[in-house]
Amino acid sequence: IRHIRLRIVRLDILHLPTVQLDTVLLRTVRLDTVLLRIVLLPTVLLRTLLLPT
Repeated sequence: IRHIRLRIVRLDILHLPTVQLDTVLLRTVRLDTVLLRIVLLPTVLLRTLLLPT
């Protein structure tokens, strides 16, 4: 029974970093979307400004 518990604990220890990695990945993805918006907004504004001329 102790061996099984140890294995479960080890699995949990292994699982925790993967969860942290997932959260980090999520954050980076959110950052990317925010950066994309920041980059897209000026281009759209520039296009709207340039179009009438």
